[in-house]
Amino acid sequence: MQHIQCAIETTSQDNCLTYTSPAYLPEWGNINSTYIEPGIQSVMSGDMTAKELLDLWAEHLNEAYANYMAN
Repeated sequence: MQHIQCAIETTSQDNCLTYTSPAYLPEWGNINSTYIEPGIQSVMSGDMTAKELLDLWAEHLNEAYANYMAN
């Protein structure tokens, strides 16, 4: 149960932020499987910086959100 206590302590801190994936976006599944998941692997292997991944992620999510709001 130590891992549960650790999770409680971590998520109870004022500086803890949570992330909710935008699953309501029709393009979310494609963005996740095509860019985000492989991008995380690229960052971990040193082939891409975290900033590059986040910029790519933001670009695709902003475009998907704009398309969502236009319809």
